[in-house]
Formats: sequence, C-alpha cells, structure tokens
Amino acid sequence: MAVVLCVGLVATMCGIASSRPAVSTSPGAAGAPPSADTDLFGATGWQAMLGWLRSEHGGTVVVGATVYPTYARIEIVEPDDARHTRRVAYPPRSGASDLTGNRKLDGPLVDLAGVDDAAVRALLATAPERLRVSDPTSTYVLFGFPTRPVDQIGVYVANEHRQSGMLTATVRGEVLSVSPVEG
Repeated sequence: MAVVLCVGLVATMCGIASSRPAVSTSPGAAGAPPSADTDLFGATGWQAMLGWLRSEHGGTVVVGATVYPTYARIEIVEPDDARHTRRVAYPPRSGASDLTGNRKLDGPLVDLAGVDDAAVRALLATAPERLRVSDPTSTYVLFGFPTRPVDQIGVYVANEHRQSGMLTATVRGEVLSVSPVEG
C-alpha cells in the first residue's frame, strides 16, 4: 500500500510540475531569471519565505512543502487543531484558495529552518547533470509529507521531452540515492 501511495504521489507531483509554465534554472536560458527576492532556491528568497512563514503562520515547522524556483505550496498545521492542515501558497496570491486536509497527531513534521539551504543550492546546481536531464524546464524540491522522512528531501528535474530524474538527499545535502534518466 505504501509503494502504491508513493508512486501515486510522484505521478501526481510530476503531473503538477508538467502542468505549470516551464521555469528554467539553467544559466543563460531563455526568459528572465527570478530576482533575488523571488528566487526561492537563492539565499534571499529562501529566507524571505521562512520570514513569511514565521510572521503569517507562527513558525517554520510544516507538514510538507513543494518548492519551485519562484513559488511554493506549503502544507501547514492549523493552529487551533493539530489534526487539520491547510495548503498555502508563497508568495501569497489573491484568489488562491487554501486546500484543507487531515493528519495523524503523531504524523511527521519538518522544520524548514533546519534545512541547509546552501547545500540544497549546491545539489540543485549539479542535479541536471547527475540526473542526466538535458535542457531542464522544471525543477522542484519536495520536503516532508508522509512518504518522505523529515530529514530527507527529493530533488526533481524534468525537461520538455518528459525526461525526468530524482535524487534523494538529507536536509544537509548528503546524496542518498539518484534515479537518473535512463537511456
């Protein structure tokens, strides 16, 4: 059952990533790169997101987060009932509806402030080559959720040819496994 859930989550996340406009993290790629304030993979953008979580949601401990270069979807615990969660967007968008859910009280939580963001940036810089994804058009990092230990992250890279790879690492940047494009 856990394998089916994991496969379903990865398939869903890949579908979501491919349904978003392509955002390249490659230097020199077409299109304007994110600014320092909006590049969530950069130190300034990462710290701005953490500051927003602290001020708007009382801290950086979350159920999970999917972070793209210019936006993130974060699942937080409702402050009035730890059994309930709410998905929020960063940067906040007007008209974006929050999705709600439930969680086990003993379910894992991840503290995004405990992530070595410099190590994650180093992983992101080498991920396309490690994963053998040429001309990447989508990159994101998955933190937490029931299928991933709180001290691990998933780095996903894909291109317009639907070639994708994933690597698993610790929140300190130590690579645990690599699933590159085959062929």
